[in-house]
Amino acid sequence: MSGYEHDGRQSEGHQLHQQELLRSGLRALADRQEQVSVPIGAVLAEGRRQRRIRVFGLAAAVAACTLAAGLLTHPLSTPSARTAPAVAATASTRPSAAATTPRAAATTPAAAALAKRQLDPAGPPAPPAAVRQGQAYAFDWNLQCGTPFLVFAGRTWDLVAPLHLPAGLHGRHGVRSGPPELPGYVTVTGPGSARFDAPGYLAQPVLLRAAPAARSCV
Repeated sequence: MSGYEHDGRQSEGHQLHQQELLRSGLRALADRQEQVSVPIGAVLAEGRRQRRIRVFGLAAAVAACTLAAGLLTHPLSTPSARTAPAVAATASTRPSAAATTPRAAATTPAAAALAKRQLDPAGPPAPPAAVRQGQAYAFDWNLQCGTPFLVFAGRTWDLVAPLHLPAGLHGRHGVRSGPPELPGYVTVTGPGSARFDAPGYLAQPVLLRAAPAARSCV
């Protein structure tokens, strides 16, 4: 055998050996890939599961934040907050005692502004059947006896202080027609007190007190 043939066979054998090594390496690589394919798949599946868990957790957190923001913006009503407007509305619409109770000033002539009176030629005002305390009654004070007292409602009343009569007083039918009379009002203010008002004639009311006994000019 020549040297060239020996070298050619040796080179061919070397190539076959290299090819066999290459095929063995490929088979080993394939076996290795098959062995590691299962763990890689499991890892990928676990990753997907963890990703889903994170997504669900994020969604729950967003929902919780939205709910909390809604509670802060629109707080829940308490029973007192719900009932307070009703109570306030009832208090505002309920008429007050002052509005429902008539005041004495509206019905009592003594508390109202008294008008100036004139003597009536037909005669003095009729005496009241019953005297109410605080009620002003028209009264013509006959000054025949001067001003020490007046008689009203069956009682004699003394003056608390002296009275200075105004000028120009005359009788019921004019000057020199009789004793002078002073038209005005008598108001009983207490069990033993009264006053006489003569608007247009006297600037101040005349204070009276009940006399212990009846009097006369004679």
